[in-house]
Amino acid sequence: DEERSQGLQNIERLNKKEGMIFKFESPIKIYFWNKNTKIDLALLWVKDNVVIGVDRLNKQNGEDVISISSPNEIDKVIEINQNQIKKLNLKKGDTIQYR
Repeated sequence: DEERSQGLQNIERLNKKEGMIFKFESPIKIYFWNKNTKIDLALLWVKDNVVIGVDRLNKQNGEDVISISSPNEIDKVIEINQNQIKKLNLKKGDTIQYR
């Protein structure tokens, strides 16, 4: 759908408890890119509510677009502000709960 394909493109800022969750019906290996991304994001790759990887996806710089692949098949991706990774001490192996 449109919201999923846009993700956090063109967003100027995220508050500390804001982000976006992408849910997939079945596990999938997927790529995310920084096209039109104006803030530095963190990608939490999640399977069965456990973080299986964490990547940093910096905002787009000029015309260059960066693409990052999930480390394995996942069923969720959580995009949050990059600075929240350290503040919340998020890491591989953590269990994720969200509302």
